[in-house]
Formats: sequence, structure tokens, C-alpha cells
Amino acid sequence: MENEEKFMKHIRSEYNEIKISSRDVVIGCKAAMFQLKTDYSTDRVDYDGHVLFSKKGKPKDIKLVYAGESEDFAERIYDFSRRVRVPNILPPCLFGYCLQEFGQDDTTLFGREALMKRGFWGLCYDKYETSLVSWSKGVDNGEIKDDEKATMKDAKRCLTEFWRRTIRDILITISHIHGSNLYHGGLDSLSSYVFFNGELTLIKVEYCLDDHVVKDKDSRMMQDFKDFKNMLAVLLKPNEFWDERDHFLRCFDDASTASYSTYLKKLVEHPFLMDAKGRMDRLSRFHADLESGLSNAMCTCRNKLGRDFLRFRRWQRCITDPLLLEVYDYAKKNSAVKTYVDVPRDLLRFLRNLNEHLKEKIFYSGTIDDVDELVRSNWGGFLDTIHLHSVQ
Repeated sequence: MENEEKFMKHIRSEYNEIKISSRDVVIGCKAAMFQLKTDYSTDRVDYDGHVLFSKKGKPKDIKLVYAGESEDFAERIYDFSRRVRVPNILPPCLFGYCLQEFGQDDTTLFGREALMKRGFWGLCYDKYETSLVSWSKGVDNGEIKDDEKATMKDAKRCLTEFWRRTIRDILITISHIHGSNLYHGGLDSLSSYVFFNGELTLIKVEYCLDDHVVKDKDSRMMQDFKDFKNMLAVLLKPNEFWDERDHFLRCFDDASTASYSTYLKKLVEHPFLMDAKGRMDRLSRFHADLESGLSNAMCTCRNKLGRDFLRFRRWQRCITDPLLLEVYDYAKKNSAVKTYVDVPRDLLRFLRNLNEHLKEKIFYSGTIDDVDELVRSNWGGFLDTIHLHSVQ
């Protein structure tokens, strides 16, 4: 209800047994009642509470998220968020108007208290564990340590399995939003993400691609991906040197001229989101495509090269590790194997041979993770560059 006085009068008539003046009770009009509890001195983006859908119903635990002061906008988010039925979007269970009466003068209220006194529209969600805002602050200040999600980079500078899977899932979820003729519009904000049943999940899908203000649908969809990139840039240890992360984040911009489907594939199948075996096998596959002529994708790697590959031209100088030397010298000792020259095409052949030697256990007793780390340490960005230029 727009009129606050009528709203409170209505609630009192329905629930005259409730002590409305209590600082712990907040009443909403879209359900029989919802009650919220929060520490107003914090900067949390949500409220804990429960909702009753009937006077004698069983309370349902919820989180309530601020949706603005417009009923139309809250209803819009409610409808759009429920339109996309995929696991990584948490739909709201209802939206409602929130209002609370305070006895003290407005000048003594915290900002969130003043907001609650003015009244606002909120979205109720099934209770999730925490928002990404609260979780990331807990990680930064050391309050969250044991959570497996808190470790994003392992000892070999690789993205951990949880985050590889999660980032792929969110990218695909964004494409499902677009496939429903919607776009999110707020993926650069940590407040658009929550952890629900242990998984990173989106909330608050706000916009339709058919809105009259949308003049370029393609740019709106592309902006969702770039907003997601900007959020990841904040989340993925921005103050630490991490070359593998930086190659992935640059791909959001560098691949943006591709078609939508190709662009999505470039991101979802990026080497940063693979494990060690996946990266080494991808090198072998690229080599096979190049040799068979099945792909013109490798044209910039075929000869003396395009600009992006120039830094790999003298790749043989990096071969100092005993494992690398054994595979490298194998070509010199075996007359049936062509020796290597200083062009990136031969670096790709060498890395393919390295992978095959490992699989056949010809020389090395180490693991695929050790080999992958060697490759990234000596020729960091090589696979990422081939991946960017390939047409699959």
C-alpha cells in the first residue's frame, strides 16, 4: 500500500495481537506476516527472517533483499527472476512492502533503520547461507578460513575445482537469461550473488531485452558478460600476481568480436577453467587440428607468426628442466623424429610430444600437474593465445 498510515491500520486490524512498536517485528503486506531480525549497525545487504502465508501456518525461513521503493520494479524483478528456471538462479518466493515504526527521533537512526521507517519493497528468498558480499568480507578479514571455497588458487597457481565449475556454470546461466529474452544488468555487483546449498547463485534478474530503452540487444547481452568479468576481477585475488587469471579476464574483451555462441564457448572452455589434464590434452588437440588441416584456426601459429605469438618465437631457450630436455633431446637421438626449430608451430609440436611421453610414461615419473606447471611457467599464455585465435 502506498499510504503508510493506511498500511499500518490494515495490519493492526489483521493482527491486533502483534506488538507493532517492537523494534524486532517488521510486517509485510504480501503474506500473512513476515518477521525480520537484523543488526542495523552492519552493512549487510539482506535481512534474516521468516514468513507466514496464513495465520496458522508454519513459519518459513527466508532472506529478504532490498528491491527499491517502487512496487512495479519489485514485481518486475520477481517475475523476471522466476522466468528463468535454471539451478544457478534463485527465484524469490514473494515480494512485499516493509515498514517499521520507531519511537526515537529520526536523527538517531542508522541508515538501514531510517530506510525501514520510510518503507521499501523487498524480495523474499528461501533462506540461503550467505550473500557473496558477506562471504568475501569474511574471507578478507580472516573470519572464513576452513571453507573450501575460500581457497581459489592452489599451490600450482591453478584455479581450484569449485571455482572452475562455478564460473562455467554462471557463464552458462547468463546465456540462459539471454535465451529468455532478459538480461541481468547487475552482475558487476557482489550483491547479485548468494550461496544457496553451497553453490554460487544469481538473484535479481532485472531487465527485459524488449524494453523500449534497449536500443542494442547484443551490447546489453555482452555487457552482462563484461559485468561478470568485473566482479571476478574483484573476487579473484586482485592484489596478487596471477598470470593465468589475467589471461582469462582479458578474453572477455579480446574475444568480444566473435559471434555470441563462439564468444560463450571461448569463455566456458578457456584453459583457466580446465584442470591440468584438460590443458595438456587441448594442446595435443590443437596440434592434431593444425597438422590435419581441419582447422584454419591455427593460421597465426602456422608459420613465423602473427603479432600475438612473437614472444614465443625463441621458445627453445626455456628448455632447461631435466624432463623438458629428455623430451627435447629425443628428437635429436631419433632420426625418424624431425628436430625442432624456433617457430611457435614447433613449440606446439613439442608440447604435444611432451604430453604423449607423459601418457606413455617413456621418461618421467612425475604427474600431469607437474608437467602442466612447467609448461605454464616457461610458456605462460601460449595455450591461451591459441585458444583465443582458434575457430572451433
